[in-house]
Amino acid sequence: MLTALTFAGCGKTAERQLYNEKLSKYINLGEYKGIKVDTKSDEFKKFYNSVISSDVSSNDLYVKKTEGEVANGDTVNIDYTGKKDGVAFDGGTAEGYDLTIGSNSFIDGFESGLIGKKIGETVDLNLTFPENYDSSELAGKAVVFTVKINYVKTEEERKPEDFYSEIGFKTLKAYTDDVTERAVKNYLLDK
Repeated sequence: MLTALTFAGCGKTAERQLYNEKLSKYINLGEYKGIKVDTKSDEFKKFYNSVISSDVSSNDLYVKKTEGEVANGDTVNIDYTGKKDGVAFDGGTAEGYDLTIGSNSFIDGFESGLIGKKIGETVDLNLTFPENYDSSELAGKAVVFTVKINYVKTEEERKPEDFYSEIGFKTLKAYTDDVTERAVKNYLLDK
């Protein structure tokens, strides 16, 4: 399955689009049944774990930390509204946006202004757009971003037994069988 996710950063409308496309419509795999794959090998386990990681990532199944403070390197889920002279400006509002602190995706001061803030807190960031910003209406202008910190995504992935039902499987065995089948396909395609 092909999954593509697009984001637009600060200064443009934030949008998230998910494209799911079955590649089997375009690619015809050769017959691989009957080919033996050592599913206990370390090499195969990498493919198996990769399938699970892909499921976790594409289904947003990371553990969501709702207590503590934001740190550099965290991926925070935020809602924000940017205002110039008290009025929300185009492209300055988003809900449920995932931002990695330290990625320098937003104007100076936005990400660093969230470091040390409590998860669940709403903060106002008094910032100034750079003089060379694309939008002449915002270039060099003072703005206020009101940001709600919803949660922090942790690196710790959930285990399949904790999420298989959330992605449409009735049993853990049905999920692990599906993962094994996809891992075998990926393993054989890599050979």
